[in-house]
Amino acid sequence: MRYLLLLFFISTAFFSAAQQAKITGVVRSSAGKHIPYALIADTVNNKGVYADNSGFFVLNTPGATSVLKISHVSYAPKSMSIEARRDTFITIVLENLEIPEVLIRGTSLSKQAMLGLNIMEGKMVRNVPNFFGEPDLIKTMTILPGISAGLDLYSGMYVRGGNRDQNLFLVDGARYYTTSHAGGYLSLFNPDIIDHVDVYKGVAPARYGDGLSSVVDVKLTNGGTKPRMNVDIGTLRSGFLLESRGDKKFYGMLAGRFSYINLITGSATKKFIDFSQLDGEREFYKFSFWDVDGKIGYTPTLRTSVTLGVHLGSDEDAAYRQGSLVTDGVNRKVKDQNGTYIDNHNATLNIRHLFQSGLSIKSTSWFTYYNLKMLSIRDYFHPESYEPQGTVHYQRSSFIQDLSSKIEISKLLGSNHYVSGGVQLSSFLTTPMTGFEEDGLNHTDSIFGYDTRNSLEAAFFADDNIRLGSKTTMKIGLRASWLNTTDTSYHEIEPRVMLAHELFPGWTLKAGYARTSQPFSTLLQMYGYFEEESWLLANSKYKPQRAGQFSGGVSGAFPGTSIEVSVEGYYKTMSNLLFLDPVAYEQKSVFDYMHKNGEGQAYGSELMLKNSNGKLQWSVAYTLSWSKRKFATLNQGKWFNASFDRRHDVNIGLHYFSGKKNTWNINYMYQSGRPYTMPKGYFGKTNFYNGFYVMEGLNNARTPEYQRFDISYKRKGKMFGGPTFELTLAVMNLFGHKNPFNMYVRNGNLYMTYWYLVLPSANFKLYLFKN
Repeated sequence: MRYLLLLFFISTAFFSAAQQAKITGVVRSSAGKHIPYALIADTVNNKGVYADNSGFFVLNTPGATSVLKISHVSYAPKSMSIEARRDTFITIVLENLEIPEVLIRGTSLSKQAMLGLNIMEGKMVRNVPNFFGEPDLIKTMTILPGISAGLDLYSGMYVRGGNRDQNLFLVDGARYYTTSHAGGYLSLFNPDIIDHVDVYKGVAPARYGDGLSSVVDVKLTNGGTKPRMNVDIGTLRSGFLLESRGDKKFYGMLAGRFSYINLITGSATKKFIDFSQLDGEREFYKFSFWDVDGKIGYTPTLRTSVTLGVHLGSDEDAAYRQGSLVTDGVNRKVKDQNGTYIDNHNATLNIRHLFQSGLSIKSTSWFTYYNLKMLSIRDYFHPESYEPQGTVHYQRSSFIQDLSSKIEISKLLGSNHYVSGGVQLSSFLTTPMTGFEEDGLNHTDSIFGYDTRNSLEAAFFADDNIRLGSKTTMKIGLRASWLNTTDTSYHEIEPRVMLAHELFPGWTLKAGYARTSQPFSTLLQMYGYFEEESWLLANSKYKPQRAGQFSGGVSGAFPGTSIEVSVEGYYKTMSNLLFLDPVAYEQKSVFDYMHKNGEGQAYGSELMLKNSNGKLQWSVAYTLSWSKRKFATLNQGKWFNASFDRRHDVNIGLHYFSGKKNTWNINYMYQSGRPYTMPKGYFGKTNFYNGFYVMEGLNNARTPEYQRFDISYKRKGKMFGGPTFELTLAVMNLFGHKNPFNMYVRNGNLYMTYWYLVLPSANFKLYLFKN
């Protein structure tokens, strides 16, 4: 309560008398897309505001003539004169810059610092090919300092020393619980429909909850005034996009991706045959994924918008075999199916209305369903008569259901601060792991796992952006949440504050503190090359994760140049962390090997240099960081390096635009080796005991360093004078560096496995219509 009173008094202290008029409006492109974070400056009255991430803004005026100057890095600036004697709503249309279409111009680092976030345009995500030439949101975000990739080629990320599960992913405001396809190789987010992405690494507004290390807010496209249709064929998958707007009020979008590895290998059409016709062994694999995104929108007025989005996705990684097998000394014929199956679905409803007075109301409701199932079915037959002898059926699953509703209200108070607040209600249904085994051969059955848990969470939040003079902005926020689980309840208070000051034009100094919590933890397991996630909700045994972070830095551009620099530092503490014992465990009781109530520390510095103008653009990102963990039941209670602690992380990008048709991209990555546990000694097998390893210390060694040099070429043109095409050729790891995937010891010897040497790829995209 004292935090709420403090927020109230601070807001009251800076409240000024009501102005004679307010100018509210929306900034749009000539194609009809809303433009986020455009600057609207009143040059007569020396005032200015930024549009929000949907292009809406509110500006106070003294009721006289105002000259507005509207600017955005990707659009031509515009000036307009307006005389607002009363509250007025306007629509501002910006024209595209007359630059080659392929050029990508990012938001300045100084502006990002003032807003307290990193902004990534959808064009940037689509322009950087990764694994098998596929643009990938999460892999592209790892070019930002402070964001480190996980295992080689996997779509996981670790932000400022935090765990992988401490990242909050939102798509049009709705939470997604898994972020990858194909066992981790490809991001869940379709790059063709991404408009822009807001990334918070430090102080996120209080309207965001449940993300200890970062918030990734993905905004999908709302389309333009013209229809768009394109299809693409890649090495790993293919996709399509259909987009149209009818009667200027209705909008529709449908996009999909699907893999065809099973078609190439022929396994898609393979099936088991009768055993009497089987001669020898028969085995094949199925590895596939698909997703479909749909979105419909209705804008009855420029002030009101309603959108409904749906995401459907599925993954399969399975092996099928039939042949002979000796079981309990008996030779039998078997038919075997063993695989992992994932379903990930979401439906999101957004309603927003901007009143002429400047009051804005936004409602977001969503239902997210994630289910992971491991299935093994083995049928036994007599080796000669082929009569069925029994079936062994094993199944283990984990799922989460999230039904949530969130209401946000925001308003400009006076001329110096903008307040917002709201409430979020969530209902969770989770099962971290449950399963059964039916052994029809030995006539035994067993059930294992954990009960399904129902939980309710209510959160109240308030944010206030206060202008302290013409160059200083303070953002303060407070989030209060209450979680009621099956066997206990938790209350959390999360204050957040950030101060940004414009030192001089183009240079910004910022500093802040944020306290965050989240009720979820993730158990991440690797089976071969396939990742599996199980979500665990806080209960009487496992407390919510908590973190506190101090951060600060300076950003700006060198005078007379287009070179920008950003330097930041941070210090983060974490509590109530979980850790899965690296020693082999029983899959039926995996959570019995979980260590809890761990502590974490992470600190470091980040440097970003970039030039985003002209035909030759480049960026350099460097992170120097430390990340440690401590558990009372591990490593004798001493601190040890976190599994993805990397001392040095370097990412260098070079982009050359040759006219409107040709683009060259060169990327170099260097990372220090990640920690792993190396045995200190080995005792060989004797007549009295099997060999065993002597362990001393956790994560006491490091893998060799990681280096990768990638190059790609993109060509745009007209196909036979008709539709536009785009051809991308890419080579990953051009110099064939052996990057470590795993380290293991066998028979007293240390071995390293690596994923690949050189990966060439090709992608062909055809734009049948383009807005």
